[in-house]
Amino acid sequence: MARRSKRRRSASAGSFFDLAADGTLLWTTSFDAPLGPPSTLDGVVYVADTAGTAYAVDAADGIELWSYTTGGGIYAGVAVGDGIVAFESDDGSLYALNTSDGSFLWSAPAGGGFDSIPAIVGDIIYAADANAGIVALDARDGTQLWRFQSPSDGYGYRNPVVSGEMVFAVRDDGSLVALAAAGVPCSAAEDLGTPDTGGATQRYLIVGGTAELRSAPASTAGMIAPLPDGTFVEGLGPPAFADTETWWPVREPIAGAIGFVPETVLQPLTCQTPLTFELLLTEASSPAASPDSSPVSNDIRHAA
Repeated sequence: MARRSKRRRSASAGSFFDLAADGTLLWTTSFDAPLGPPSTLDGVVYVADTAGTAYAVDAADGIELWSYTTGGGIYAGVAVGDGIVAFESDDGSLYALNTSDGSFLWSAPAGGGFDSIPAIVGDIIYAADANAGIVALDARDGTQLWRFQSPSDGYGYRNPVVSGEMVFAVRDDGSLVALAAAGVPCSAAEDLGTPDTGGATQRYLIVGGTAELRSAPASTAGMIAPLPDGTFVEGLGPPAFADTETWWPVREPIAGAIGFVPETVLQPLTCQTPLTFELLLTEASSPAASPDSSPVSNDIRHAA
């Protein structure tokens, strides 16, 4: 819930301050809980605390302009763009607020619980979560534009940044991942909304409610696992036909479960072709090295 105000806060658990160019302290503002890193735009500072409240503070005097409280702690910082401030809450949602008054614009489910700082570029918000995913959302209404979910490892991702046409994020295992900022062209089969039999790994969402992952292409086959609406799965090969239905072999990458689902529950995702850069320095660099010395050898692996 948003609360508008124009008041100076009293000292408490968390605080930040403003310094002049010569280091002179201009003001200090304190809050009720520890703070994440602030962001600033157009004379306003935006910050959030671990109690779950986001604030806008006047950069000139440190006076609070508005606040908005969520249902969980905000353990990372906030991102701010043209008219929108976005952050990830431990209540399981990414929030978008109006920068002018803190009013609620929309929220999106966090999947595995977002705990990193999103990035806002134009009309797109890029966010990473602990459920091995990176998403691009329309900043205007929260519509998902694309989602990349790690094929098999289950590692979480943190703090995406955008440069040009690429999105970079760090993975929990120490890897750096690069994605195309916009979805790359899909195959003709995906454009028609039909699973693809091509050699490249195809990615889909389960839609229309909870689906049942079956051990064989038949509705009477044993159920391996329920797949809730919105679950990410990977296609594994050509379809099978049974029970007057088309069944596709898929893999749920987090648990590693493999089985069959009907074609009707699969929604192709906008294509993504990620490159995972695992930088392994095999020789320490030295500032004293001569200009004609051999360069440091970096083993850079590219994994789809």
